Amino acid sequence: MLDRVWTGVLPIYERVAELVPGLYNRVKHMPEHVVRFVENDNGKNEKYACEAARKPAPEKRDNKEDATE
Repeated sequence: MLDRVWTGVLPIYERVAELVPGLYNRVKHMPEHVVRFVENDNGKNEKYACEAARKPAPEKRDNKEDATE
């Protein structure tokens, strides 16, 4: 079975998408602190998900008796 089925991890994480100005917004440029927050938060979440995906898997059990221990 292991020779026929791909196994792996899909790193999934929360990401802030393109910022959308409010209906009454008159400011042309996004404040720098908001831009930094989005960049930092997106980077932090992606890094966490990718590092978690690359952690070693638990060792494989050889038989059902090992599962009851």
